Amino acid sequence: MKPPDAVKNETGRKSRTKGVSVTDEIFYCVPTKEYLLKNESGRWLSLNDGGFKRWLRSKGYRSRPAEGESISAAEAVMLHIQDHRDVDFAGAVAGKCLGFHAENGTRFLVTSEAELVEPANGDWRTVQAFIDGLFYGDDSDQSDTQVAVFHGWMRAAYASLCEGKHSHGQALVLCGVAGSGKSCIQDIILSPMLGGRAGKAARFMMGATPFNSDLCGKEHLVLDDEFMSTNMSARLQLGANLKQMCVGTNLVSIHAKNRNAVNLRLWWRVSISVNDDPEAMLVLPPLDDHVADKLILLRCHRFNHPMPMTTPEDKARFAEQVKSELPAYAWWLLNEFRLPDSLQNDRYGVASFHHPELVEALHGLSPQAHMLKLVDQVLFTFGETEWRGTAEEVKRKLLADDGTRREAERLLGWSAAAGTYLSRLAKRPDGRVTQTRTMHSREWIIKAPLIRNEDDPF
Repeated sequence: MKPPDAVKNETGRKSRTKGVSVTDEIFYCVPTKEYLLKNESGRWLSLNDGGFKRWLRSKGYRSRPAEGESISAAEAVMLHIQDHRDVDFAGAVAGKCLGFHAENGTRFLVTSEAELVEPANGDWRTVQAFIDGLFYGDDSDQSDTQVAVFHGWMRAAYASLCEGKHSHGQALVLCGVAGSGKSCIQDIILSPMLGGRAGKAARFMMGATPFNSDLCGKEHLVLDDEFMSTNMSARLQLGANLKQMCVGTNLVSIHAKNRNAVNLRLWWRVSISVNDDPEAMLVLPPLDDHVADKLILLRCHRFNHPMPMTTPEDKARFAEQVKSELPAYAWWLLNEFRLPDSLQNDRYGVASFHHPELVEALHGLSPQAHMLKLVDQVLFTFGETEWRGTAEEVKRKLLADDGTRREAERLLGWSAAAGTYLSRLAKRPDGRVTQTRTMHSREWIIKAPLIRNEDDPF
């Protein structure tokens, strides 16, 4: 990764304190009170006062003051570094190149960076077979779209990371049966293409912990249903975090335990893998207007893998083969792939596609769908074709009925719940709920559910 022109590394100069040469490759981290320098292997090393003083002695600097001096040569070096080479944070920072940076009023040292796949023209047939197999199903039109959207999302993210530019990007949701390969593609294609650094982000993104420093240096944030919660507050927290990550300023409060938080701009992409059974899908945030365009929902299928996948040795060979083909896949994305016009998007680079079957499944799990089932139990018991009234009247009727009271109390526990859910239902294509206004209030028209005649073939 090359540093952007606006952020230059502070290297290449030498300072002199009382005749002592101090290279610019040494920094002092104020919060941890440690000195940072590269070891013989070229990796950044953190040393406390004693350790750094020993290092200086090994380089020939006196650790005791000479006659007539108040401090030693080693201490003079240490003070100079504290005065001129101080940083507020040191560590890996997602999307940032190695070296010193200063932005948003924060001085920080990046000690490791992403390892980008170098594009090279070649054969990527195994990668192609894996991607095609995962996203092709019975519906060829949707399958073609899914594959194009995946490549479009991958290209936008990879190009942005290579260029060192912050950009918006949706969370990629991979939903399918267990064993389909949705977690595998996160591990052996998404993570390497996104810099080779991945972090498990479910606890932080769903509000289970305020500490996120472990994610600071990971470009790829991975979530899976094994570690996610179906609690509504956690799902709403996930939706809020996704909104900030996808369309926010990329400014993130990085907080480690027992440390003051620092605000840095990070480059993150999120992928989520969930099984397609109802209980597993309940970990996803409600698909409302605030979240819908921040997600891409792709349906994954079981398929015959292009290589044997029975034993651990088979899986390791497959992963190595995929790794060897990623440079060719990267080259194809940058030079040959063309996203259809209908799937292009100025903000994200690719449209926020949602597989229709997944949308319907998520709707069936939503609180508004649950409320509509309760409404049907109460309002359409004697053959009525429609009902008209306010959201407050809907709420009162559900709370007054013995059969729906308990569930309604839980579902409509906040004041605007009924109106919010009716608004969402009014946006559904089935037309069951519509809105109208009178001079004094906003009313809702709810049509009775259609009763299908089992003898009618249509």
